[in-house]
Amino acid sequence: MATALDVIIDSGQFTCKAGHSNPEDIPPVITPTVVRKAAANGDEELSFPISRGEVVDWEGLESIWNYILYDQVGWIYGEEGNLLTTAPALTAKDAYEKLAQIAFESFNVAGLFLTEQPISALYSVNKLTGCSVSIGDGVIDVAPVIDGNVHSTCVRRVKLGGRDMTRHLSKTLCSRYADSALHLALEGDSCMCITNEAFKTVIDIKESCSKVARSAQAYLDIQEDKSEDFIEQVTHTLPDGKTISIGKEAYVAGESLFQPRALLGLEEESLPEAIQQSISWCPLDNRKQLLENVVLYGGGSAMPGLKERFVSEMQQVSPMSFKPGVVKSPEYMPSSAAKYSSWLGAAILGKFVFTQNQQMTKFDYDEFGPSLIHKKGC
Repeated sequence: MATALDVIIDSGQFTCKAGHSNPEDIPPVITPTVVRKAAANGDEELSFPISRGEVVDWEGLESIWNYILYDQVGWIYGEEGNLLTTAPALTAKDAYEKLAQIAFESFNVAGLFLTEQPISALYSVNKLTGCSVSIGDGVIDVAPVIDGNVHSTCVRRVKLGGRDMTRHLSKTLCSRYADSALHLALEGDSCMCITNEAFKTVIDIKESCSKVARSAQAYLDIQEDKSEDFIEQVTHTLPDGKTISIGKEAYVAGESLFQPRALLGLEEESLPEAIQQSISWCPLDNRKQLLENVVLYGGGSAMPGLKERFVSEMQQVSPMSFKPGVVKSPEYMPSSAAKYSSWLGAAILGKFVFTQNQQMTKFDYDEFGPSLIHKKGC
């Protein structure tokens, strides 16, 4: 009987990334983290299995994994291989055990290895020590990693992510283009989901046009048409065929990371505040190295100007001997590596884990149960 190739799955709130252990290319499978379910009244409703960094619908996540493993990756029932999957920082112990249960009981995997996303993100840039900063769809997780271990007591979770930035951008566009079809299609939060065509248009605008102003004052000048810098105007086509011009609106989503209270009305820390707080809780001897080796990753990390703005703001609040820096992806990585760092790093890890038999096997699971995942395969 042939054994299937090892598979890497990185599950996020917006998309799940999957594929075999090839860390030199983007994940071949990228699918939305959303499923259709039968509602009580007989209609279909959408379920989003992951919310704000936590799995809230295990059945839905299992359904997505089933689609990935058998329909996309090509596993055959009865010939499953090894699975390496990631988990966010602060994932509870019982959630790790639930992942193990699903892997072995629902998919009959040959072996399982779980890794934390902050660690795999560092692997993608060949680091064992650094500050991993995930800017995902639902949360920002700031996780100091020292010698390959997450210092969980120092992790900061900010309940702000790409979904909030998209919603803020959509409201801005609606207010500035009140007579367009976009305004009508986006009225009400019920439309704020990936299957809504108008909302997908806003996501496309955010991902293709967004950038970050070099400072809070520069952002204000841009919005008040006082900036001396050239503001590029980009034409975007709406679902009704009409076009709008994206200029100063391109800076709205990115600024949410630096001014969540003022722009979003959220009582959450800004990105620099969360990083500063997290590192300040770490051992004194490690703080300089952590601040000088920050890894920004996730869907919200790819905006032009983000790294420069982050470094500029951190320099203002850091000791003069510290030189805040963002680690660049290796040249052999794809150009969009930062967006997929967690999966790419996990793909690198998978090449070592499975060849050295560090995974939890089916025999281990049958003998000791899911709790063994905390000692072996993690």
